[in-house]
Amino acid sequence: MVDYRISKKSNLSCYKLNVSDLKKIYDILEKRTKKALQLEIDSGDGITEQQTKDLTDAYNVTVNVTGIDGESFAFIKKDQFDSGLFPENVLSIYFSTGTAYTSMFPNCIARNYVLLFLDFSKVPIPSQLSSPSNSTQNNSNIDVSGNDEDWIAGTYKSLITYLENKKTGRSWLYKDGLYEAFIWIIGIPLIFALQHIYILPLLSTFLIDNSMALEAAIILYSFVIMGLFFRSLFIYVKWAFPKMEFLHKRSRAVAHRAVSAIILLGIISSGIVAVI
Repeated sequence: MVDYRISKKSNLSCYKLNVSDLKKIYDILEKRTKKALQLEIDSGDGITEQQTKDLTDAYNVTVNVTGIDGESFAFIKKDQFDSGLFPENVLSIYFSTGTAYTSMFPNCIARNYVLLFLDFSKVPIPSQLSSPSNSTQNNSNIDVSGNDEDWIAGTYKSLITYLENKKTGRSWLYKDGLYEAFIWIIGIPLIFALQHIYILPLLSTFLIDNSMALEAAIILYSFVIMGLFFRSLFIYVKWAFPKMEFLHKRSRAVAHRAVSAIILLGIISSGIVAVI
C-alpha cells in the first residue's frame, strides 16, 4: 500500500526516433524498473520467497505499439522489437512499467512506475486547411510517479536526457502566430512580386480593350489563388516536418522535404528577380 504519491509529468515534442532509439528507451526503463523492484522488496518486512518472485514477475516493461495501418502489438521482451510483428512504420508506442503489476495484483498500483507515450501521428493536410494557424496537436507525454523522490528524479532525468539528444530543433515551426507572420512578411510580398512578373505583363499583352474592371478582377482572383497556394504550402511544410517523427527504412520524409524546399526556393528566387 502506497502512503503517498508524487508525480513528475511533462508533454513531449520535436523528437526524431527510430527502432534503435526505442530499444535504448526500453533499456533505460528496464534498468529503472529493476531499481523500483528492489525498493519495494527492501520496504517489506518479512517478505517471503514467493512474494519476491511475484514482485519480480510484476515489475516488467510493457510495450504497446500501433502501426500506421492500424495493426497493434503488445510485448514485454526486448527482442520483440526485431519481431516480424513489430510494425515498420510506428503510429504510436506506449511504455508502461506499472501495467504488469496491476495485472498481477488487481486494484493495486506499483510503488514507483513510468508511463511514456510517444505519438508519431500526423494531422491530415485537408483537415488543416481551414485553420492553418492552429497549433498541431500531439499527445506524447511522460509520467513518472511513485513514493521515492530519488527514484522519480533519476528516472525522469535518464529518459529526458536521452530524448533531448534526439531533438529536431523544429519547435519554432509550431509557434503560435507563425502562419500570420509567414503570410504578412513573406507570402503577401511574394504574391505582389509574382503578379508583377507574370500577371501584369499578361494583362498588358492580352487585355486589348483595357477594361479596368476586368483587370482588377483578374488581379484580385490571382491574389486569392496564390494566397490559397501559400496557405497549402505552409501546411504541407508542417506536415513534412512533424512534431514527432519515427524513422524507418521506407520513410518518404526526405522526398517530401526536398519537394517543399524546391518549391520555396523557386518562389523566393522569382521574388528576388522581381525586386532586382
